[in-house]
Amino acid sequence: MNKVQRIAVLNLSLTTVGLFLQLLRILTWDLILVRLVISIISLIICCCLLASYLFRRKLAKQGAPYYDERDRFICKRARFVGLMTLFFVIFAACIISLVAVGPGGAINIGILFAILALGAMSLFFAESVAILVQYGWGGGNDE
Repeated sequence: MNKVQRIAVLNLSLTTVGLFLQLLRILTWDLILVRLVISIISLIICCCLLASYLFRRKLAKQGAPYYDERDRFICKRARFVGLMTLFFVIFAACIISLVAVGPGGAINIGILFAILALGAMSLFFAESVAILVQYGWGGGNDE
């Protein structure tokens, strides 16, 4: 397993926990303390995901022994899948918010943070799954 795959597994585990926490936040909407703790944990998870993204960018700049043209192609395709997932999640959140409150209604500012965190985590989740699936299609031993 190469470094890109290890980063993808780490991101997948972090985003799974984060998405579960966002679901828990939706289910416990009336408990303010629970929402606050979940928001703080989600922010920490998003910062860890950003750090792993920056590490992967640094790895891409290092080049040859750790990152070749196959890795670059896999990450490019995975980035596209992640951005499309982000678009669909943000679009669905906007439509659901519009349907829930109506065209003249207002939403709570906490909902905007939840939408941002949900979008970021869905981007990393889809990107990590795409990376692992694409490496799984190849041969064994990092071929």
